[in-house]
Amino acid sequence: MSLYPLALWLAYTMRFICFICFICTWAMIIFAISRLAQTVKAGWAHLVYLHQVPCSRCQYFTQSYHLKCTVHPCKALTGDAIDCLDFEEAEPRLMYPNLAHYLVESAKKWENKIYKNHEELDKFNRS
Repeated sequence: MSLYPLALWLAYTMRFICFICFICTWAMIIFAISRLAQTVKAGWAHLVYLHQVPCSRCQYFTQSYHLKCTVHPCKALTGDAIDCLDFEEAEPRLMYPNLAHYLVESAKKWENKIYKNHEELDKFNRS
């Protein structure tokens, strides 16, 4: 009895298995990419939805973790606040109200230090 038919059958079976593995691998890759695209699309839609919440621009928004809104504390920063009847546009607030003053003062201090160091360096070089 010859082993040739068995070897031939085994070779064709191996080729078929490799082909099936190739197809399954690409199917999994395409599935993973499509799921990633769906997740990004859903995340983007949710982000657009949350940007419709007007709480951060409302005058009743406190920017406090404990009491977010003085009128509707349970609705604040949620989707329920999109059509809030008590929304009133607030004046623009500075995130750090004293930051500009601080930056100007610190720049003056550094400027004085630099000039003072240059004067000391000039005195040192002259002597």
